[in-house]
Amino acid sequence: VTKCMRSDTRERKVHMYFPFRRKGQEFPDEYSYMCVEATKFRTLHFDADKKRLMTPPPSYAKIQHILCFGGLTMSDIFSEHLVKRNPKSSEQVMKYALIALAALLILGGLFVFGPLIYPGIILAVVLYFFILPRFNVEYEYSYVNGEFDIDVIYSKSKRKHKETFSVTNVDCVAPLGSHQLDAFQHDFTVTDYSALDPNNRPYVFVVPQERRLIYMQIDDESLIQDLKYRLPRRFFTD
Repeated sequence: VTKCMRSDTRERKVHMYFPFRRKGQEFPDEYSYMCVEATKFRTLHFDADKKRLMTPPPSYAKIQHILCFGGLTMSDIFSEHLVKRNPKSSEQVMKYALIALAALLILGGLFVFGPLIYPGIILAVVLYFFILPRFNVEYEYSYVNGEFDIDVIYSKSKRKHKETFSVTNVDCVAPLGSHQLDAFQHDFTVTDYSALDPNNRPYVFVVPQERRLIYMQIDDESLIQDLKYRLPRRFFTD
């Protein structure tokens, strides 16, 4: 792969640009160019046409898979799944209550008591830039050979890594509500990365060492088959 390096003396960082195409091998356009911060191994999409970085950046598992693609075998598996989370009822109530409060303060400042308009404007700005984007949530699962890398994406622009875990530490995987999970209902905490869709049950990953239940929306058939292979007596579909 052809690569060149550029030193940014102002930020004291080194970037490597990878024209991501090999002879005789085609890749999707969205992965045509990758930008890697060598100091943090943080990855970002780089749009060569618009000469700018694209957001959100891909996960660590994705770039690790892409850069090592040539060394993978046919038995290796890489899967990526994006899950749109439905808003929680408490978030809906909070959102509309804060919007109503900001509107009342601004209207009160305009028609009743002038100084009320200032906290109303401040609240509206905080809502728009900091609070409301947190209600637009997506989860990205990146799966590479038995290891999940989970990121949360806010408003399709800001990414935050949540955790990485291996299925070797999982004792049981079953759909939510399955009788296979009856033994793991007490003294276990729940980490929910699902869509919160009542019509689409998530899979529950039981991590006994951490006393945790991890909810994930698994719909990829190839991923399900790989989990069945790796967890032959611990993966259930009913």
